[in-house]
Amino acid sequence: MTEALEKNIRKVVPYVPGEQPQNPNVIKLNTNENPYSPAPGVARVLKSMDADLLRLYPDPTNGCLVKALADYYGLSEEQVFVGIGSDDVLSMSFLTFFNSGKPILFPNVTYSFYDVWADLYRIPYVTCALDDQMMIKKEDYFKENGGIVIPNPNAPTGVYEPLETFEEILQKNPDVVVIVDEAYVDFADGSSARTLIEKYPNLLVVQTFSKSRSMAGMRIGYAMGNKELIKALNDVKYSFNSYTMSRVALLCGVEAVNDKAYFEEHVKKICDTREKTKKALAALGFSFPDSQSNFIFASHKSMPAKEIFTALKERNIFVRYFNKPGIDNYLRITIGTDEQMQALEVTVQQKEAELSKINERRNHINDSLKGFFAKREELSTRLSALDRDLLRMNNHKERFESRLDELAEYLWEEYELRPSDAKAAAQSDRPLSELKEHIGELKKSIRGLGSVNVSAIDEFKEVSERYTFMKTQYEDLVESEKTLQKVIEELDEGMRKQFKEKFEEIRVEFDRVFKELFGGGKGTLELVEDEDVIEAGIRIISQPPGKKLQNMMQLSGGEKALTAIALMFAIQNLKPSPFCLLDEIEAALDDSNVGRFANYLHKLTANTQFIVITHRRGTMTSADRLYGITMQEKGVSTLVSVNLIEKDLDK
Repeated sequence: MTEALEKNIRKVVPYVPGEQPQNPNVIKLNTNENPYSPAPGVARVLKSMDADLLRLYPDPTNGCLVKALADYYGLSEEQVFVGIGSDDVLSMSFLTFFNSGKPILFPNVTYSFYDVWADLYRIPYVTCALDDQMMIKKEDYFKENGGIVIPNPNAPTGVYEPLETFEEILQKNPDVVVIVDEAYVDFADGSSARTLIEKYPNLLVVQTFSKSRSMAGMRIGYAMGNKELIKALNDVKYSFNSYTMSRVALLCGVEAVNDKAYFEEHVKKICDTREKTKKALAALGFSFPDSQSNFIFASHKSMPAKEIFTALKERNIFVRYFNKPGIDNYLRITIGTDEQMQALEVTVQQKEAELSKINERRNHINDSLKGFFAKREELSTRLSALDRDLLRMNNHKERFESRLDELAEYLWEEYELRPSDAKAAAQSDRPLSELKEHIGELKKSIRGLGSVNVSAIDEFKEVSERYTFMKTQYEDLVESEKTLQKVIEELDEGMRKQFKEKFEEIRVEFDRVFKELFGGGKGTLELVEDEDVIEAGIRIISQPPGKKLQNMMQLSGGEKALTAIALMFAIQNLKPSPFCLLDEIEAALDDSNVGRFANYLHKLTANTQFIVITHRRGTMTSADRLYGITMQEKGVSTLVSVNLIEKDLDK
């Protein structure tokens, strides 16, 4: 494949579906399928279906199924859209409704197909973090956006959000489509957002036959909403495939909708099994959010999720493991039959027992190691004592050798004798008193010789003169030191005073600039306590709107960047420089923050000439003049400039 050909091929990171094992003897709890068969009417349709009808195209309007759903929910047929599974409906909804160029919003822990569709259709998006209870924070969805999609109950957490939350989101976003993905709502204690359709024309509710109606293999999904939204979906559908649903799927879908009693009975069965499973898993040491779906999102207190996943798989029990940051210690466990869930519980108990044995053996090994380490410590102590004794003996040896050297030197200086000569003399027959007398006579003779150093007076004079000179130099240095010390103290005092004044000015200006760039919040500068102000560290504390006051190092990358920009602008306001070069400092900011950055930067151009290197559209639109490098011919770079004031193009 050529490079040019490859550049024209759209590349995305695809969605990874759950495993579909082919072994019929497995317990499959990994893809949220219904463990019970579809309604009996579905089987009757399949048995009685005239195969000859398959040579004809199906009804492009999906009329029979649309009518059945409209009658079931008390809607008009113009308010119902049918597609090939809810994934097809959601994908078509992304393509139809999210075209503003503004980022769409959805939770950061949710159905992983959302970011795939966004990348596929080149739709910008921003994910919003869940709170500690794994619930959405509705305030995150009040900002400017190009659309919103939220599952309820959420997947993979299973948490159900009350309708009041969605009403507030709908009220705050009247000009964009809000999609509520209700693949699991039939298992929830709360109501469907379908009840809000007549009140909010921008609401689209998506549901599926795959979960509660046991028809994952038939691929039937549908959307309910304002008739204008449904018409737009149909227009897009007819633009690439008119015949989206097979005859078999349409007829089977109608039978599944019409058998309400069977549907409600088996939904209740699954919910009852779910509640029993919650109690059983809690007793086994699992914790999980309160699931209102046909699965449980569980984490064990001591066993890693990946180990449990592997152990279950080895016993032909399949659950879903997500190797993603934040949820990599959770398992999504689909609710099966009572027998299947009991098998799961037994396997977990066995794994826990195995882990207990392993821990017991580990503790035994640790106890053995403790004895080993104690013995090693004892031997180390003895070895240290021996090392100290050896060191002490070596010191004694060195002192004795040094003493012998001193005595040998004394013998030579006093008597010009070598140790061997002294040893030989000690063996003389002459009495000691005679030897002492002889030594005294010799010393007297030496004293009688007088002073030998005849130049001692001249040497003293020279040394005395040098001493006087050096003493004078020393006193001058001491006096200079005192003078310099006084100057240093005066400078330090002035620096401290000036630093405190300027720091306070910057702190006040930083808070003002921070609020302007963030659209509220609070920015603070603090000196590290109990330190000299000249040597003290500076702590930057940032409180973006809606967040707790926190150290800058705890912020996101975009928040850190905007906080740093606010500090730079605060200093620039107080001490403008005539020229400033900025190299992609706003790269980490989202579009709204880029706009605020660019607007504020424009305010500073009265005193400063800014040159900004950037790839962000918002910054470019605020510039007076743009310079770009293009390569219209291979190997030849061309400078292009645009004067946004005079609206002319120079090359």
